Amino acid sequence: MNAASCLETAAREYPDRVFIVDGMQRATFREIDRRANRLANGLAAEGIRTGDCVALTCPSSVEFVVAYYAILKIGAVAATLNTLLKRAEIAEQLADCKAKAYLCFEGTEEFPMGREAFAAFQATPSCTRFWAISAGSNGLSLLPDSQPWTELLDRQPDVFESVDLSPDATCCITFTSGTTGRAKGVEHSHAVETLVPYVMQNDYQAAATDVFLLALPLFTLWKTTALHLTCMVGATVAVMPRFNAGEVWRIMERERVTVLIVSGAVFRFLRDAMEQEQVDYDGIARHWRLCLSGGFRIPADLHRFFRARFGIDILSMYGSTELHGISLTHEASEEADDCVGRLFRGVHVRIVDEQMNDVPPGESGEILVRAPTLMKGYCAGSVKPEKAISNGWFHTGDLGRRNTDGALYLTGRIKDMINRKGMKVFSAQVENALLAHPAIARVAVVGIPDEYAGEEVKAFVQLREAGQCTADELIAWARERIAAYAYPRLVEFVASLPIGPTGKVHKHLLPR
Repeated sequence: MNAASCLETAAREYPDRVFIVDGMQRATFREIDRRANRLANGLAAEGIRTGDCVALTCPSSVEFVVAYYAILKIGAVAATLNTLLKRAEIAEQLADCKAKAYLCFEGTEEFPMGREAFAAFQATPSCTRFWAISAGSNGLSLLPDSQPWTELLDRQPDVFESVDLSPDATCCITFTSGTTGRAKGVEHSHAVETLVPYVMQNDYQAAATDVFLLALPLFTLWKTTALHLTCMVGATVAVMPRFNAGEVWRIMERERVTVLIVSGAVFRFLRDAMEQEQVDYDGIARHWRLCLSGGFRIPADLHRFFRARFGIDILSMYGSTELHGISLTHEASEEADDCVGRLFRGVHVRIVDEQMNDVPPGESGEILVRAPTLMKGYCAGSVKPEKAISNGWFHTGDLGRRNTDGALYLTGRIKDMINRKGMKVFSAQVENALLAHPAIARVAVVGIPDEYAGEEVKAFVQLREAGQCTADELIAWARERIAAYAYPRLVEFVASLPIGPTGKVHKHLLPR
């Protein structure tokens, strides 16, 4: 078994159909498969073997797709890293997943991800090879001293026989964060990667006539929907290197998109952009049939607006990276904002107290999930949480309740996590970055309600005696050290923080 067979089957059955739309670039299933075969041959020639981990940092693009499938074809493990990470975070993840090689987009002057990545590579002795993916057709400009990935593709055969693997072999590693703020590498098998598109195809009635628009990064587990499902049915997927609300509408019109995949956090941006973008919204409505949303609940007013204006079905996800992000799903409800609706097939849920006893219907407890798409585990170097899986049940860290009719409702979170625009921001990670500033004595980071971001990151800061610092200085300090989605946008200075007997900050006493 090899999840790369999704692409290989599509290249055989629908060779000339357009697979990927990347800006004005269009690539067929056959073209992507051929390029992936060349890269697989090149990686194999450089000594990358079955079971080796190859890290990949790349925006959503044709290059990402080629690299991802090439890594799978040789039986290696693809560790897809967030393109917004800084060098210390990248180095940490390279070491945790034991990456042997690293493929990285060189970036731009505005977003120099390649420079951050190369610095992290140099600081990680266990990662021995680095190839840069150029930002243009004229070769490398920001990383001229690096080996270009074209050296791996040039003069390589167009044919490669994918390695046949055990169904339980690790296919990919996707990093998510834990309650300590340290990223955890989640391993998923080839069996799960192959199963997921079948589950989704049944629920979403995907067909060859569909045109998907993925307005979320491919380094997330949404790549399974965007790539494997598209291959399975012979559809087309348009990708965006970076979200832009106006560009979403232009692509929706130009490509006659039928299925939009987006974070619920951006619906307000999409509605606001309609006032500036002069596109044929009636034409978009004629083609657009479905919206898949993850990471953030869609506010009821926006759900009503989009359903009324475009006549679309909006389906939202509740899940986690550990569960491949498809553990639970619901049709967005305007009557019950905390309802996550029905379960996917094969998914089971328990609501338990601290002693792991099931609570009665209507009472709140931790949500445990058992599903066929559950992760294999965390990669070797990751910091493991105290409780992750108990007898096959995954601890979500979320609080919920179930009614007598079986509907599942979210009531809170055990984990100290902020959900900003669908991205998980863990307070401890931000606090650690801020505490390194010499002027800070104590800091507490919380999420506060925000109509655009869902939750915005706010830091309550207690300065050291005689310490001096402005809010802008602290924001800039954090921005240089942690991912762009995670740094605090708001800073409030306080004389003291509410400290409990064990020295922990009582965050529930802070103003929200």
